[in-house]
Amino acid sequence: MEENELKEKILSFAKYLFSKPEFLEVKVSKKNDSWQILLFHPYEENLASRNEEVLEAIETIIRKIIFKKTKEIVPVYFDFNNLKKKKEEKLREIVRKIALKVSHTKEEITLPKMNSYQRRIVHLEIAQYPDLQTESIGEEPERRVVIKYREK
Repeated sequence: MEENELKEKILSFAKYLFSKPEFLEVKVSKKNDSWQILLFHPYEENLASRNEEVLEAIETIIRKIIFKKTKEIVPVYFDFNNLKKKKEEKLREIVRKIALKVSHTKEEITLPKMNSYQRRIVHLEIAQYPDLQTESIGEEPERRVVIKYREK
């Protein structure tokens, strides 16, 4: 399926799914290899705005429906009022602080359990520090990232 046709199908589905009048805007765009569906609502009090698991569930449902309609595995990123974006920025900020601590103390730090997307953010953020390295440990759903000092 061509990219423009796929975008139109995703946009059409997202608008149908979120067609209540109080939803102000649905945006669909492609970033790298992933389709981004951004939903904006005037009120943050909505359940999805407070519960990241709801966003992940919606993202999974969208992915499965797109597969059913197109027979293609399509990476999808769903965000509501930039909640995910804000949480990602906060996670990056925390990881930078931990990176400074590990660089200074040379002692490894194990982060709390995270989903694969969050772990990827940690790995990418730490990759910017040549004196540090990361390792994922454990099994789902208890998988964690360890940030370690890299001996020279």
